[in-house]
Amino acid sequence: SSGINAEYGGHLKEFPLDDSEVTKDYDLDRPVKLDGSMESAVGQLVVSAGLIAEVLQWSTDGTPIDWGGVRRAHVTHQLCLLIRTLCSIAQHRGLELGKAFLQKIKLTGERYPIEKCQENPAAKYTELKDCEKVDSTLAQDNTSSGDGKIGSHSPRISDEVTAKPTLQSVTAMWRRFSEERDWLREHTPRNLTLDLFGEVGEVIEVVLEGRGDELLGEELSDCLASSVRLAEVCGINLTAAINHYFPQ
Repeated sequence: SSGINAEYGGHLKEFPLDDSEVTKDYDLDRPVKLDGSMESAVGQLVVSAGLIAEVLQWSTDGTPIDWGGVRRAHVTHQLCLLIRTLCSIAQHRGLELGKAFLQKIKLTGERYPIEKCQENPAAKYTELKDCEKVDSTLAQDNTSSGDGKIGSHSPRISDEVTAKPTLQSVTAMWRRFSEERDWLREHTPRNLTLDLFGEVGEVIEVVLEGRGDELLGEELSDCLASSVRLAEVCGINLTAAINHYFPQ
């Protein structure tokens, strides 16, 4: 941790990280220029994921994270860099990250039907038999729970999405999707950090092997899902932070 404080303490902007008010959402398709080559971009993903892991990989489940010094600002900054890099990679390859996320969440819903996940949250079901489409379940209205987490403000997911996905809506979609499958109990900072690292590795594999854009969109979406969930679990207002660090 002393290395983190020494390296990052000097230039991180001050930011009210506990601020719950967001006045402006973040458009995932906001133009972001790729800085250098694709190889350098995926290298940035590795760096950001590694620096996040340096702080969170040793966190114990159920124990509050020690946010001493600039650790929280450090994790926040690296998550913002990671999101921006995901967007730049997608745009460089002519992909819309928000649209790719919607396609991936639909595919994941087919692999993990709600009713099957509730029976066995760890199982993976790649074939659907006599199961209702997950889209229709996700599209149903929810009444507000009153805690600001799941309720009437959670976006609907259906075959025809009229709203353009933003960082806030993607965060709410993935939280709701995970909650319906009883996955939230596994979403600890350590688990999500390790998951993020694995997803970054899959992006690297797709890029370096020159595989198709459809697969790249899926892997970028997985990274996005892990990032937004990690931020939320850590109490980081990612939308406000990324607009702070990277104003339009």
